[in-house]
Order: sequence, then C-alpha cells, then structure tokens
Amino acid sequence: AVYLIYAHARVCSIVSKSGLDLEQLKAARTPVKLVHPAEVAFGAAVARFSDRVEDVLKELYPNVLCEFLYDMCSKMNQFIKECRVIGVPETPHRLMLCAAGLNVMRRCFQLLGIEYLDRI
Repeated sequence: AVYLIYAHARVCSIVSKSGLDLEQLKAARTPVKLVHPAEVAFGAAVARFSDRVEDVLKELYPNVLCEFLYDMCSKMNQFIKECRVIGVPETPHRLMLCAAGLNVMRRCFQLLGIEYLDRI
C-alpha cells in the first residue's frame, strides 16, 4: 500500500505545483487529450475502473481491485516519467488526466479501507 499512497501523493504534488485550479479546469470542461502512448495507457487504465468494480462485486474478490489499482499507478508513474505535465502547452489536458487518476485512486482507497495522504 505504501507504493500506492506514494503515487497518490506524487500526483497531488504535481497538481499543486502546477498553480492551476482543477475546479476551474473542470468548470471550463477542459478535455483530456490522449496523444502520447503513456497518456493513452494511463487513460485506458482509468477507464477500466467501473469494469473492475463490477468484477469485484460479481466475484467477491477484493484483490482484483488491488491489482487494478497497482496497475493503474504503474501506468500513471510511467505517464509522469514520459510526459511533462507542468510548463507545457498540454498542461491543462494532462492535469485533467491526473485529476481523473486521483479520483479513481481515492475511490479505490475508500473501497479498500486505505487512508491516503496528499503529502509525504
């Protein structure tokens, strides 16, 4: 769980350092643009969240959600490594992708009973 909590804190730090307000970006309906392969992989992982929750409810195996969360965090870390988020023209779109990832991570943490940190 430490890796997952670290990944969450890392994205929170990126969002904070961007200086942009996620709520304003959401209100402006800033789209998520998936162009780079790492963006596509991370976006696809985020999009599979509802399917994994359905699998957990159907099969009653919470480890499926743990595996999903680990995989999504791995793809998120690859995205952050390969795609600069702050200080590029794509910043608003990439921040919205980060926000989607944070939302999914928080929901997974809640379902698994894990407390998360915004900073480490």
